[in-house]
Amino acid sequence: MTFVRAASLDELWEGELRGVVVDGAKVLLVNVGGRVCAYEDRCAHQGYPLSEGRLENGVLVCALHGWQYDPASGCGVNPAGATLRACPVQVVGADVFVNVEGLRPRPRAADAVGPVLHAGPRAAAVVEAIRALNPEATVTDRGAYLRVASPRRMRVTREAIEAHAGAPFALPADLEQIMVSFKGRFDVSEDEAVWWSP
Repeated sequence: MTFVRAASLDELWEGELRGVVVDGAKVLLVNVGGRVCAYEDRCAHQGYPLSEGRLENGVLVCALHGWQYDPASGCGVNPAGATLRACPVQVVGADVFVNVEGLRPRPRAADAVGPVLHAGPRAAAVVEAIRALNPEATVTDRGAYLRVASPRRMRVTREAIEAHAGAPFALPADLEQIMVSFKGRFDVSEDEAVWWSP
């Protein structure tokens, strides 16, 4: 888990809120009774920045439509079913650090690209080469075939496949023999194969 400095305690007094950008993500910092809490800086209603709102009688109030939240938990007060996306916080000395990994957009299934391969030793070598070059790639083992997926773009090189196979591998011919289908667009040369989404 990676924590990034977001502010200093001198910039966020007790009972105050502040909007900051941490590693590209908009974050709301709230100092509640000396404890710093961090949330995605958007109301659960329509996404309006909560940093534009206010703390009123111990309640975080959105400036747009008045939705209310408990600043210590992120749970809705009015309406009760609303919830803010919280971020882990660490205070080290006078500095506030926040982890925003949970706020990163999750790839939609529609954006996933990659091949479906007949299971076997050559497919296993292709999968390992893909994993080496695309750490975010996932593999679903369906027994007779393997579905490999990665968000928006995936590439594999002939050199990487041969390193994992321990034998020559010809692109595109050998790949086309084991690839039953694919998702996304597909470009292939003698040196690499790329699946991508526009």
